[in-house]
Order: sequence, then structure tokens, then C-alpha cells
Amino acid sequence: MSQLNSKGIFLCALALAVASGVAALGHQLLWTRRLIDLLGASTESTVRVFAAFFLGLALGSALGAWLAQRSRRPWMTLGWAELACAVCTLPIVFLPLWSQPIWQSLGPEALAGLPGSLVKLLLPLLLVSPPALFMGLFLPLIAKALLSGTRRLGREGLWIYGLNTLGGMLGLWIVAVITLPLLGAMGSMAALLVLNLIVALGCFSLGALTPSEEPQVQANRPPTKASIRWPAPLIAILAFLSGFAILAAETAVLQLLLLVAPYSFNAPSAMLMVVLASLALAAIVSPTLIGKLGGAQKALMPLLLLSAVTLLLTPWLYYALASSGWQLFAAPSFSIFLLQLIAFAGLATGPLFLASGLVFPACCAAHDSGRSDTSGSGWGLLLAINGIGGFLGAELAYRYLLPILNPYGTLIAIGVFYLLPVAWIWNLGRKKRSGWRVFVTAATGIAILAIAPAAMRLPLMNPHAPFTVLHSESGRSGTLAVIEGPGLGRGILLHNQYLLGSTQNWAEQERLGSLPLLLHANPDAVAYIGLATGITPSAALRHQAVQHSVSVELSEAVYRAAGQWFSEDNRDILQAAKASVVIEDGRTFILAHSNAFDVIIGDLFLPWGPGEGRLYSLEHFRATKAALNSGGVFFQWLPMHQLTQAQFEVILETFSRVFADTELFCAGLDSAQPLIGLAGFKDRKLDWEVIANRVDAESSWITDPVLTDPSGISLLYLGTHSGPTGQGPVNTLNNMWLELNAGRRSALGASDEPYQTRGNWIALREQLLGRNTFDRLPQQLAAYPQSGSELTRLYLEGRSHRERTAGIAERARHYIPSRILYNPRADWQQWPGLPPWR
Repeated sequence: MSQLNSKGIFLCALALAVASGVAALGHQLLWTRRLIDLLGASTESTVRVFAAFFLGLALGSALGAWLAQRSRRPWMTLGWAELACAVCTLPIVFLPLWSQPIWQSLGPEALAGLPGSLVKLLLPLLLVSPPALFMGLFLPLIAKALLSGTRRLGREGLWIYGLNTLGGMLGLWIVAVITLPLLGAMGSMAALLVLNLIVALGCFSLGALTPSEEPQVQANRPPTKASIRWPAPLIAILAFLSGFAILAAETAVLQLLLLVAPYSFNAPSAMLMVVLASLALAAIVSPTLIGKLGGAQKALMPLLLLSAVTLLLTPWLYYALASSGWQLFAAPSFSIFLLQLIAFAGLATGPLFLASGLVFPACCAAHDSGRSDTSGSGWGLLLAINGIGGFLGAELAYRYLLPILNPYGTLIAIGVFYLLPVAWIWNLGRKKRSGWRVFVTAATGIAILAIAPAAMRLPLMNPHAPFTVLHSESGRSGTLAVIEGPGLGRGILLHNQYLLGSTQNWAEQERLGSLPLLLHANPDAVAYIGLATGITPSAALRHQAVQHSVSVELSEAVYRAAGQWFSEDNRDILQAAKASVVIEDGRTFILAHSNAFDVIIGDLFLPWGPGEGRLYSLEHFRATKAALNSGGVFFQWLPMHQLTQAQFEVILETFSRVFADTELFCAGLDSAQPLIGLAGFKDRKLDWEVIANRVDAESSWITDPVLTDPSGISLLYLGTHSGPTGQGPVNTLNNMWLELNAGRRSALGASDEPYQTRGNWIALREQLLGRNTFDRLPQQLAAYPQSGSELTRLYLEGRSHRERTAGIAERARHYIPSRILYNPRADWQQWPGLPPWR
């Protein structure tokens, strides 16, 4: 082969390294999101997929090391590996078509027990690890194909590694910014499969150019002059430590980023881009840097020390940036918003990952010193060891370090992990122990013991917020705080930005749990998707017809907070005889049931929350209908103050594809944070006589004015939506329409797509009253839905003009049905609007 051809093949190989990285990390991002649909929208699901991915890469690197010694045509082997990766990805691509029977066949009891845990453990290993294994073959085999003659692992090999990692960052950007919005999840995965095929064809083409060529064996070079001869076991230990520390640190800093970034699909993507960009830059510059430090063996100790220092300083660096008023919102485009998010993550954590990313390339260069690894087998083993370290680092940080130490303390602990080999290396090979070295080591340890508690005391919640933090914890479910403040009462704040409910609005929250139960003649078995403070599901405890209610809650931290801090407000629901709470993903829980419930009530879900949009999906609505008994009711509440009209219309169309006649109710008469409930019936329709009978049956305790009589409920009624219309998109697991659309709207703060509050809500309410039908509403109640609109309008006027409150209250009484206006049982503190009595 001529020198020109050799150079051309090398450049083509670099391009393939970038393309392979694009496909690999693009797949990983989509696999994580896809497996959330199967395993649940929890951090545990994400960590399991992450662990299965890195375990697959590690096994692939080990297999690549074995193949590199035996393969005579590495390019052809690489081509087949890319094709095998594409084939193994197909079960994930078509996951919604075949996965639903898993939970149905398992059943609710097995889901909650050991069989369910085993299935959740095995599924990521069976689905993610096999294609990741074939991805792991790439670097060892490309080393076998290219590293010959003057090409060395410590230089060209690290360039390939860096460009492959850089390709991973580009893959994340392309998927997050371009393919997901345009093609959805299914289309994005199909595009990446095409890229796998292109890389495979490129490998086959390079293999055809060198059909019978074997890599030349490079003569042994004399070892680099150094005072210490590094043993291979030490290099392996440091490679393991590098992978362990980087993945453990990534797990910790992701929790920190979620405290300041919008809680959405975008924050993990931005964090991973920063990590990959840092690792790529570190790999590309490491040959030059290692040379300036006197060689790989001499460079390892200062690089380990630099990594430890950046880890120890990151808590303060992050807190300084987070408390400086850094703006992550109101960007003119999604790309600019994502760049802002990447810039923040890069400034706060980039030094950490850049410094830590230098350690593994130095290990590779040290391994290459003295004898060139032209077969790629040794590099494959180092990659495998590094991958196993990453797998264990993520698991240990998630399961133990974060719950015990919080994110700040976790970073300090990882910094200590880096300092331990530094202390050992510092004295390696020295016959005499130096007193001043021992003194410096001891002083460093004492300093770390002093700063660790200070780091762990850094605030996780906004210290300038107008509330008091009564309790906070950071662990597997993210960061949660129980807060209390004026105009708020006591509430649960998740990720420093999402309020799960508060005691200030206890009457409305209880109404969310009671109103749906009045639509069923005999709500014997009831399920609530979401626990939060426990106030909403505690409403079922007061209904005499309810024999048992179950609440499904994703977060153990929320479960603990509801029991410890809200037992007086939720009637101690965690200890109630006719109530139970299951820690599980809501969609997974529903899938495991069939013909089991009379009423299912979906709580308010954040539309742009990772994986929460699937609870508004066509597949979930179908599963919920299957979980209902004949005559059952599914009632899904929607947070209109977090939805645009277009997003609401998509949810409504999606819902009506399953429940053709959708009944609409609002939760109150306030336009500041209005809520709409979509009610769907299985094998029957809305019956107002049933509502009247249920109100009479529960009249001994109902004091909420609007629930004391059907005329009050009709104030909240918005009519029947007869659908589906067949127009516009629907939200599915494949297109992720709502999560992506709502996430972009939340990030950009687009004023041309307003949320449905105040005047916008009143206009939409009037629109719904005009286009829906009221055939099932008794004649004596026919005027009250419009009266509800007038009361909402008056309430908004009262909010805007406090001085007119008395006159507005007098006008409001004309629209309130007399059967509730003069009801002696009515508690007007629970009235969902401007009180008519002053």
C-alpha cells in the first residue's frame, strides 16, 4: 500500500470513528428514553439503562481485545459488528409493539415482588447490553487495523478515541435538536440505524482496499526514560479508577444541574454533551500534554492530583454559578437555550471532567510505553476495565453515595478516591520514607476532613426563596424539600422547581380526589396515580362507598415526606385501613392490572417532565381503559397553567381516541392556575342521576359547596366532547409529541404560545362551552355551566381590583345556585372562587 493510500485510509477511519460515535451516543440517549416507557420514569430506570450500556461496552472491549489478536481482516469484522449492532437495536425500536404483555402477564402481585424486580433488572441487560457490546468492539478493532508502522496507541490511538467521543457529543446534539423534533423517537432510531449501515459499508470498503493485508508488527521501542517503572496492574487500577470517578461524578452533577435547569429531557442531554466534549478534548490534547510533562509515567501523578483538586472545588464552583443569577430561560431558539444550558454545565463541571478525562489517555500512553500495542488487544482490555469502573461508579453513586452524602459530599468523596493512589504513587519505589512527604499527606487528609462538612452544608435549595426549608434530602429520587411559607402553607418541592402540592390549597386538592368518585354509582375499588402530599387520595377515605383505594407513587422520598410531614392533612393515609400506597411507576402499575378498578384518577403531571408526557399518551389511555371494570370511570386532571391550547387539544384528541365521549370538568373557578378534568367511561355514559344519588349518599360529610349538590357540580361542567375529530396529531410513545413540545415551550418561554391562565383560560372556557354538547345535562341544570364562566370572570376581576371585592361578591351571588348558596352544610372556606359572603 502506498503512503498516500495509507494516509487516505487513516483519514477515512477517523471519519468512521466520528460517525460511529454519533450513532452510539444517539442510540444511548434514545434507548434511555425508550426504556423509560417500559421500566418507568424513575432515576432507577435511567441508571439501569446507563449501567447496562456501559457493561455492554466493557464486555465488547474485552471481546474486541480477544478478536484483535485473531482477526486477519479487522475492517471486515468491524463492518459485521456495526450490522450486528443495528440488528440488536430492533427490539428497542419496536418496543411499544411487543412489550405491553410483559406487565399484563406478570400481574400486580408479582410486579410488586421479587419477580417484578428481576424482570426490571434483566430487561435492560437483554435489550441494551447486546447492541452496546458490538459498539464496544470498535476501538480495539480499529486499533488493530490502523496502528502499525509509526502509528502509536499513545498518539494516533488517542486521536481516534477522542474523535469517537466527540462524535458521541455530536450524536446527542443531532438527536436532541434535529431528529427528535422532526422525526420523533421511532424516526430518530431509524435514522441512526441507517447511519450504522453507512459505517458498516465504510468498513467493508476499507476492508476491500486491504483484502489480504495484516497490520505490520512494530518493533519494540525502548521504554521511555523514567525514574519509576510502572507495573501493568497499577495501570489497570488507574484505568478502573478513571471510569469509576467520571461516571460517579456525572451521576452527582446531573442532580445538581436539575436544581437550576428546567426539569426536562434536555438537562441530561446537556450534561452528557459536556462530559463527552471534555473527554474528547482531553484525549486529543493528551499526547502533547503528556510529552510536556516528561512522558506518561511521570504525567500520571500530576494528572491524578489535578483531577482530585477539581473534584474537591466543584461544589463551590457550582454553587457560586448557581447563586449568581445565571439565566437559563427566555432564549430566542431551542438551540440557543441548549447552548446556554451547556455553557452553564461546562463552566460548573467542565474543569472536573476535562481533568479527569486526562487520566485514562495517560494510562493508555503508559501502557504503550516500551512496547507498542499494535494489535489493539491491550487497549481493548484497558477499555473494558475502564467501562467496568464506570458501571460500578454510577451504581455506587446512585445507590449509596448520593443518599448518604448528597451531591456535594459525593463529589468530595470521589476526589478522595483520586487522592489515595496519588499518596501511594508519591512514595512508590523510594527506599527511604520522607518525613515531609508524610506530613504533607497527613495535612491534606486533615484539610479534606475539614472542607467536606462545609461542602455538604452548601444549600441545595434556593437560599433567597420566600420559604423555609423544613426538611430536605437528596438521593435516588432526586432532591426533595418540604417547605413552608406565607401564601403557600406547607408543600413538597421537587428538584428546586416543581411544587407537588401544598396545604394552602387543601380544599381544591381534596376536590380533585372527590369529584371523580361522584361520577360512579358504586366506586368500590379506586386507584390514584400519584400520591404527592396525600391530600388528594385521602378524599377516598371519607367516601362510604369506597372499600379500598390504592395510590401509586414513583418516589420513595415523596412517600416518606407525605407520611412524616402531612399526616394531619391527609388523614394519615399511609396508615389507613382501607388505603394502600405502592411505590411504582404509574403507567407500569396500570399495565399490570385488568378489569380491576371502578375509578382511576390521574393526578397532575408535569407535561415536560422526563417520561411524564407518556402518562398523557394514547398507549397509556388504552391501558387505563383495560384496567377499569365495566362501567368504570377514568378521570385525568390537566394543569392548564402549564399547557398551551395546542397542547391541550392534542391531549384531548388523544384521550377521545380511547374514550369517544369525553366529559370535561374544571376543578374550580380560579383562572390563575386552572385545572381541567377529562372523564372517560367504559361501557356507559355520564349519568347525572348517578351524581345526584352519590351526593345524597355522601351528604353527611360533604361540606365543599360545589359538591353538596349537582347544581354546584354543573358550575364546573364544560360539556361532552364527541370525538375523535381525526384532525391534528396525537401523543404517542413513538412521537413523544407532548414531552418534546412542552419541553421546548417551557425552555423558550414563547409568548406567542401562552399558557391557559387568566384571560386565555376564560376564552378557552367559553370556546369549550360553545363547541361541546350538553345533551346529558338535566334541564334544571342547563344554565349553570355558563354561570360558572361568569363566576370565573368575576373572580378574575376581583383579583385585579381588590377594592371592588364587596360589589363583585354581591354580583357573584346571582350566579350561584340557591341550593348551595343557602345550604347550611356549605363551608365557604372551600369555595373554589371569590367567596360570595364577606
